[in-house]
Amino acid sequence: MKVLGIGDSVVDQYPQRGKQYPGGNSANFCVYASMAGHQASYLGVLGGDVHADHIRRSLSGFDVDLTHTRNTELPTNLCRVTLTNGNREIEDSTDYDLFSSCPILLDDADFKYIARHDLVHTSLYAHIDDQLVAVRETGAMVAYDYSNFWSTELVRSTCQAVDIGFFSFPSSRSWEEGKQRMLDLHSLGCGLVVATAGKRGACVYNGRRFYEKMPYHLEVPPVDTLGAGDAFLTGFSIRYTQGMKLRKNMEANLHMEWQRDDWEDYEDRLIENSMAAGNLIASYVCGIEAAFGCGLELK
Repeated sequence: MKVLGIGDSVVDQYPQRGKQYPGGNSANFCVYASMAGHQASYLGVLGGDVHADHIRRSLSGFDVDLTHTRNTELPTNLCRVTLTNGNREIEDSTDYDLFSSCPILLDDADFKYIARHDLVHTSLYAHIDDQLVAVRETGAMVAYDYSNFWSTELVRSTCQAVDIGFFSFPSSRSWEEGKQRMLDLHSLGCGLVVATAGKRGACVYNGRRFYEKMPYHLEVPPVDTLGAGDAFLTGFSIRYTQGMKLRKNMEANLHMEWQRDDWEDYEDRLIENSMAAGNLIASYVCGIEAAFGCGLELK
């Protein structure tokens, strides 16, 4: 399957380790998809400094296509990461945002490029909300990461162009409270709501029922949980897109529709399997330094 990440890339700096690593929401998605055996492309903005060179080399090392990525002389976004027993806290180390300062303005060539992909991942960090409808009209499925900074206005203005909405919930709160928020998000127009909450796992709501799943664990303690949420998103959205594409292709070729009970059973199994795929990738990523390794001495 061919997937595309449109959005941010950063360099994560770990003072405790004296190292820095490439990362960022959409960049992580591309690398994890490539690790899972899919063709991945990144459409973002890379700066004009050594940090951007580090990102560029790292993505290329995972066979991520960069042919439509923009280049600028602006500096790369940096994040400072601290670790406690493998769990991370992140704070911006820069007082600007490369992706709002140099927005991605998609043109006709970009849309033709997007149309060659089955799935597009983007997020609120990409600053392309006003172009989402056009992205969806290419025929690719759209997964949008609202992170934990979403607002009612953002969800309402974007959800009609989004197939899967991902939201980060606090791990300290119960799913009962979280489920009410998921119902509210669905009422705004988000068809498939996927919420992750760290060690409490994930919960999905499709307008019919809730699905819950606890995380998978390696036999050794986690090295770093930095990319776990992005990894779950990657595994879930790819497997779900594969399943929906199968249904769409069969219906288009046979000109038939399933009985409702059979479709609901298929959807149940697909969502459950997609959650398992997300867990699988996330568990492996927790055994890697930073988002996907490729560390260098901190500069």
